[in-house]
Amino acid sequence: MLAYRELRRLEHEVVSEVLIQEWKQDNRGTMGAEYQDTLLTIEDRIIVEVSQFYGVELQPYAASIAKLGLWLIDHLMNMEASNKFGQYFVRLPLHAGANIYVDNALKVDWKDIVPVTKLSYILGNPPFIGHNAKSVDNQKELKSVAPKWKGISNLDYVSGWFIKASKMMEYNPLIETAFVSTNSIAQGTQAINLFSELFNKGFNINFAHQTFEWDNNGAKVHVIITGFSKIKKKQRKLYKYSSLKAEAQLVEVSNINEYLLPMKSVKLTAMYKQISGKPDMIYGSNMSTGTALMFKEKEYQEFIRKIPWTKEYMRPLIGAKELTNNFKRYVLYLKDAKPSLINSTNEVLERLNKVKSDRKNSKDILANQMVDTPTLLYSDRVLDGDFLVIPIVTSGNREYVPIIFEKYPTIATNKTFQLPNADKYIFGILESRMHMCWMKVTVGRLKSDYSYSNTLVYNTFVFPETNKTQEETVANLVDNVLTIREKYFKIGEKIKDLYSKLMPPDLRKAHNKLDREVEKLYRKQPFNSDEDRFEYLLKLYRREIEKF
Repeated sequence: MLAYRELRRLEHEVVSEVLIQEWKQDNRGTMGAEYQDTLLTIEDRIIVEVSQFYGVELQPYAASIAKLGLWLIDHLMNMEASNKFGQYFVRLPLHAGANIYVDNALKVDWKDIVPVTKLSYILGNPPFIGHNAKSVDNQKELKSVAPKWKGISNLDYVSGWFIKASKMMEYNPLIETAFVSTNSIAQGTQAINLFSELFNKGFNINFAHQTFEWDNNGAKVHVIITGFSKIKKKQRKLYKYSSLKAEAQLVEVSNINEYLLPMKSVKLTAMYKQISGKPDMIYGSNMSTGTALMFKEKEYQEFIRKIPWTKEYMRPLIGAKELTNNFKRYVLYLKDAKPSLINSTNEVLERLNKVKSDRKNSKDILANQMVDTPTLLYSDRVLDGDFLVIPIVTSGNREYVPIIFEKYPTIATNKTFQLPNADKYIFGILESRMHMCWMKVTVGRLKSDYSYSNTLVYNTFVFPETNKTQEETVANLVDNVLTIREKYFKIGEKIKDLYSKLMPPDLRKAHNKLDREVEKLYRKQPFNSDEDRFEYLLKLYRREIEKF
């Protein structure tokens, strides 16, 4: 309805401009005081009508509302035209109504709804259902659209509309499409699986709105708008937002890539070895079906007091929540415990029986296979030495992902990544703005939060070439960051508060110093923006990937 209204108003402006030009031709190029914006034959000029609109609605009542709404807007626009051009305008007899069909847009063939040769534009805001929120039916519907589309199982539901539209544009390359959609399709692996594939098929993004907050019937969602087609335009319009609620700033650019950035397509590929040869980053241990062996602080103290021998096998447990909130849980890690101790302690046996029951009743096949080994973790990636811990999901409001050092006997959960054999130099690079810029573009999102990836973010990130002296300088600056953190931890502050929207001044200053030093390792010339940083890192990535 809004699209129809805006098209009519645009048509009114065009008609008005045509009238001005015609008047000038008849009056030697001057307007004159007697000029009036009027028409003698308005019916010949107003040609946009509701019958030119086609749509698909899943619910019958929604289709009825759409039809009625278009008629109402048509009437209001006719009144607007009458006032503007000084002639009463009404369509009598009534023309055909809008072509709104009740069907599932992912199941119906769009060519059966609208003549593809006469179609000019495809517009809409398809359902906002994220990848992880898709139902079984949603998943089947999406796969049915393009069974052989690479990575389609990992795409948001909205991607089906992009793919369906692309098929229509294959039949008619003059069609242009624009959708409001979830912003996650322009992030992480989804950007690669959707837009990179569209680019390979000859499509171009000709205009786009980067992420902004949209009030969708009371629900505030983070969305993007992308306009794409087979048409390759020299100048493309990119609308940037300094914050989610800010006004859009238009920039004309020569290209818009899969991340909605003004540069060439990245075409990033997940890697299973770190591109600069740094240590492998691995998931933490999976505690699935093992919650009976996990303890909060108070429960832990009571349990080891009651059963002293278990203290030797209690290990601190850290996940993303524990990391950001500066607290630890504990897990009874019985992998190497003596059978005689276990079998002689009813309280421990009861908890192990609960693990067995949980695994037996689980829908997970691997858990079912581990029923008889309840002393083993579902997935054991326990490290014996020092390691870095990176939360997989962290707030999108943070400038820096809060990374920490941990050491034996702490066990990291699968809500984190762990990096063994990492020193303060590696910590400094990963906690720098350079790495954060790379992460924020290439990472996936969970709602508005960052969802870190070892294969797509860490492994593809190019470390600078350094000597021992340079690495020691970075390590010294890291010491400063860690010392300041520790000062706040001692007075009860949590890491999530230190890395919130407003960082403490001394911590901010320490990070700024670290950022400047790391950037100098990449090049002497200062970077002008985060886009500048990312583009530089991208050049390094392209250079390094050729060596693999």
